[in-house]
Amino acid sequence: MRARALIHGALAIACAASLGAAGACDGDPTPGGAADASADASPTDASPACPSDLPASCPAAPPSYQAEVRAIIERRCFPCHASGGTAARKRDFSTYDLVAAQRSPFLNQLYACAMPPEGAPAPTPEERKKLLEWLVCKAPNN
Repeated sequence: MRARALIHGALAIACAASLGAAGACDGDPTPGGAADASADASPTDASPACPSDLPASCPAAPPSYQAEVRAIIERRCFPCHASGGTAARKRDFSTYDLVAAQRSPFLNQLYACAMPPEGAPAPTPEERKKLLEWLVCKAPNN
């Protein structure tokens, strides 16, 4: 839990410093949202709404980008993070290469429940599990 609080606080600071203007698709949720955490959050301040579900290792059969992951990203991320989306200039997820190149920030934001922003449809628990497993497996193009 301590590591989670530290990651969550660091992500909030990094997002606030780099994202600028507020807006749901800009990755800057409204105050009190999932990404609104203070740097001095105590280790026990983990949000009950954000599960601590990072896979410990890559599963033997990682989720398939082509068969599973791409559709989740299209459904959950494209409204903001693809051509015409308000956050596409900062983080474009419209192709495998673009997602793979941003794997670490994608993983950090998803795991910390900082994305999607408050008010946007969140992935289902199964979608979240598949995305996290795929990202932990270093985002294979399978």
